[in-house]
Amino acid sequence: MKHYVRSILSPDSEYHQPKAYVLLLTPAPIVEKMREEQKLQYPPEERTPADRSLENTKRYRDEIIKIGQEFQQTNPEWADKLRVIDTWTSIVSASGGDETDAEALRKYFTDGLHLTPEGYEVIYNDCLHVIKNEFKGLDPDDQSSLPMTMPQSVDVKRRMNGYRGIGADICSSAFSWDDVDIKRTRESVLEGHHGPTRHDEL
Repeated sequence: MKHYVRSILSPDSEYHQPKAYVLLLTPAPIVEKMREEQKLQYPPEERTPADRSLENTKRYRDEIIKIGQEFQQTNPEWADKLRVIDTWTSIVSASGGDETDAEALRKYFTDGLHLTPEGYEVIYNDCLHVIKNEFKGLDPDDQSSLPMTMPQSVDVKRRMNGYRGIGADICSSAFSWDDVDIKRTRESVLEGHHGPTRHDEL
């Protein structure tokens, strides 16, 4: 983790990204009771030993926080580029404050490890708060502060007019994204111009 942070933020790194910001997210707690319940869905011979524990996950969470603090203290020039979001504390607080209360935490987990929409909403709100209030120029509600790094879709569509794909026409001078059929996996991607185009012809 230290290597990745340093690679992105350090001017001495060949991977330095001067305009980048880094968010370190700690893991959420493991709900061991739910993990055990998941195993009961399988035959005894297919059940595996516990692959994670609340104790070890908390140790990992503590290390992420420590890394963030160390970088901010030893590299003050990066202080405004790095933030740590304590997902563990946020999820526990949202559930009532007890990291061992499996029933209260159940709302935020599908299986004791992966999050439900409610769990992801907690993390989303934390990330959005930091991005809007602590990362200069990245407020998603202020589009003028976000420079374009890739062309807009309308410009891409203009450039694609008349483009011929390998082995098949995938668009024409009258191409429109409305023609894309996203419901079929093998049949026509585009219809109404040169007839159906199959994925395996591209």
